[in-house]
Amino acid sequence: MLSDNANSEFWFSCARFGQDICLLDGDDSVSYADLISLADAWVQNAREVLPAGIVRPLVGMEIAPTVGLIAAYLGCLRAGWPIILLPTGQVASNSPNSIVGVYQPNLLVLPDPSSSEGTQILSFASEPCEMPDDLAILLSTSGTTGAVKLVMLSAENIDANAKAISDYLAIQAEDVAITSLALHYSYGMSVLNSYLCSGATLALTSDGLVEPEFWELARRTGTTSLALVPAQFEILESVGFSTSDLPTLRYITQAGGRLDPRLGIKFSEMSLHDGWDLVIMYGQTEAAPRISFVPPMDLPDCAHTIGKPILGGMLWIEDSMGRRITETETAGELVYQGPNVMMGYATTRGDIAQPARPTFLRTGDIAERLENGYFRIVGRASRFVKLFGLRVGLDEIEAALRAEGHSAYVSGDDSGIVVFLQHHEPNQTTALGDQLAEKMRLPASVIVVSPLAEVPLLSSGKADYRTLGERAKDVLANQSVNAPKGDLKPELARILRCKDLDSALSFREHGGDSLAYLEAELLLSASLRNLPDNWENIPIGDLLVLQQNDETSAAKKKRLAIRPDLLMRIAAIATVVLLHATDYPVGGGVYILTILAGLSFARFQMTPLLDLRIGKVLATMLLPILLAYYATLAVLSTNFIIEYRWIILTANFYAAGDSITTSRFLLPYWFVSAYAQVIVLFSLMFLLGSVRRTIAKHPFLFGVGLLLFLSIVLGLSPAGELSFRTQIRYTLGTLQLFTIGWCIATANGPIQKAIASTMVVLSYLILWRDADPSVMLFLTAAPILVIWSPRISLPKPISQALLILGTLTLYIYIAHVPVLLVAQHFIKHPVLLFCATMPISVGAAMVMRGLFGRVLDKIYNGLNMRGA
Repeated sequence: MLSDNANSEFWFSCARFGQDICLLDGDDSVSYADLISLADAWVQNAREVLPAGIVRPLVGMEIAPTVGLIAAYLGCLRAGWPIILLPTGQVASNSPNSIVGVYQPNLLVLPDPSSSEGTQILSFASEPCEMPDDLAILLSTSGTTGAVKLVMLSAENIDANAKAISDYLAIQAEDVAITSLALHYSYGMSVLNSYLCSGATLALTSDGLVEPEFWELARRTGTTSLALVPAQFEILESVGFSTSDLPTLRYITQAGGRLDPRLGIKFSEMSLHDGWDLVIMYGQTEAAPRISFVPPMDLPDCAHTIGKPILGGMLWIEDSMGRRITETETAGELVYQGPNVMMGYATTRGDIAQPARPTFLRTGDIAERLENGYFRIVGRASRFVKLFGLRVGLDEIEAALRAEGHSAYVSGDDSGIVVFLQHHEPNQTTALGDQLAEKMRLPASVIVVSPLAEVPLLSSGKADYRTLGERAKDVLANQSVNAPKGDLKPELARILRCKDLDSALSFREHGGDSLAYLEAELLLSASLRNLPDNWENIPIGDLLVLQQNDETSAAKKKRLAIRPDLLMRIAAIATVVLLHATDYPVGGGVYILTILAGLSFARFQMTPLLDLRIGKVLATMLLPILLAYYATLAVLSTNFIIEYRWIILTANFYAAGDSITTSRFLLPYWFVSAYAQVIVLFSLMFLLGSVRRTIAKHPFLFGVGLLLFLSIVLGLSPAGELSFRTQIRYTLGTLQLFTIGWCIATANGPIQKAIASTMVVLSYLILWRDADPSVMLFLTAAPILVIWSPRISLPKPISQALLILGTLTLYIYIAHVPVLLVAQHFIKHPVLLFCATMPISVGAAMVMRGLFGRVLDKIYNGLNMRGA
């Protein structure tokens, strides 16, 4: 048996917790004393399986949240046996290029429920591995040479980090954490280590947050903490998480990537209100893994930062010459120093013997120090790119290729990687690109191999990577133009008008609008057999992976489900044209378009607005319609006398009487004015911190409150004495309809949907009662249908045609006015006039979209909005 001597590492010192509960496994509990006995017994059994002559083995362990595997993990730490932590199933996929194949562990440990120990121990490589005495853990990182690149962590690294985490989280013996993260992942491992260090309890489960069993276990065990990555916060929001679901909750920690600012504000406000803590953290696997944290008391004001370094750590910023930057709000590479900085990287078994032992860690992130001493990430170092959520080091790709004998220079950006190759064979480029893609586990479409006749050099004689970077942009742009139809990333980038498409972000996080949404859904539905209902919230990279796996079967799909708001959009624009072409008592179409505008605004623009990217939102929402609007006015001005004072200011509904025009056909453009003003007004509200925090925490309740306020104001103001038709054309009246759309989009669950439906009905009974019956029917039935109806399955050709038509509605609205002005001179019968105007307007809209789309791309690029 191993004795608990003077060693201070947590795997020894945890013995002092004795009979305190360490693990909860179903109805069984395991004390610290029991776990230590199991761990030491496991080591004794493993010794019997060791290959002959091996005293200190390298262990490859498929770790999972079971008592047996955690005992094996603790046993290896206590015995001083270095462990490569692997996901379950890794050993079965063994190949020469896998972690097991490259590093040749002496022992393999797999889960085995049928065994009394819960593990299967296999003797593997017979050759001893030369390893430093203090090596403890080896973890895979998202490096560029594939999954075989490992971070080597010493006993001091993981022990110091576990104690630092325990310190700033103030983990108590009474705390209970549930295994919400994979234990082979550095964040999941750190939860296990810090809880063992603190004498706290872990509730073991492999269930995810979407499964009821997870929450049943959390409530039954009195879970006090949750460790989550950003995607899991999205899940909590989607299921309507509240403290009542977990009344024992004391804190939630977040790491594993940038948290959507909207969610950061929302959950920090929720924590302040309900009495638990949110701790936003930053780290890297190379730091075992925690580097910094934001104290809960500084939220939500500091939710956009990574806070301050952990106990024993230091953070600073360096410029490109390696000099420290002392000024605040000046960007440079973030550098960290502390006892948890890794021993070094390993890419082969031989690397383990002599680690580099860096004294500090260059994070590859560009950051700036704020006045309060906290740090904020603003980008990534130039020799790193981000693809499918992975940070990819270009220097490492280059070194790996040169080690294989290639004269290669590597550049690129977040849209792809370019390998510039000298002395290549004509048929070598495609094969090398495919091999590199397979090795890095990336789609071949994001790796381009290009010939390089002459290497651009600096005066120092070093390669000029700035020039290579510019060439790489041109190569990638040309690749996008000539990309195969199956490659959706360039098309999605075009739709989002975002050159630097980030595969880790969703369509919504990129700030797409409703028309871009329809265009993207049309594109995705052609390649995905089962397009997820909430695809706009799924990271782009995950959608591309789904597309690659599903493209063939998608072609065989005969039906396609569409959202009911698409049908309402098309019905609304058809009603608008019918109303203006005939004298029939129809209407409400433009009001439905206003409601749908509010729905789209809430669905797609809330995230950038909470991040205060107001300029981006205004440009996205207003430039397309205003460009078409003013271009059309310019054409109409050659034939009609128009009072420009109001129309040009997009405030034409404030003009007295009919002074704005000599033609009734220009009156419909009041909607453009109202729409533009409402977008500006709603966006500017986000400048108020209190409003922004309220929206982040309670977007639906904010909408309900604003709707009630507007209803009262409209009912009491002089405008309230006007007819509904007149009232709704003023800014507050339009804002009321817009806010209804906001409430529809943010209603989550049957109770909020019922409230939204009630608000629609009350608006009808109180404010809209004097409107035409057809308008009332449309204004009440359409929103309620959108609130309650699921997607509607239709034959695929019909669905795709409707999606195409939906992307044109904005331009149809603008185009139908001049089409009517011309058509009325040739067609007198109202029905025939409508039948002619509608298809001609659709054709004109297609031309306008193509023309203005190219103009908008240039404008957005000129405004430097790509990916902003």
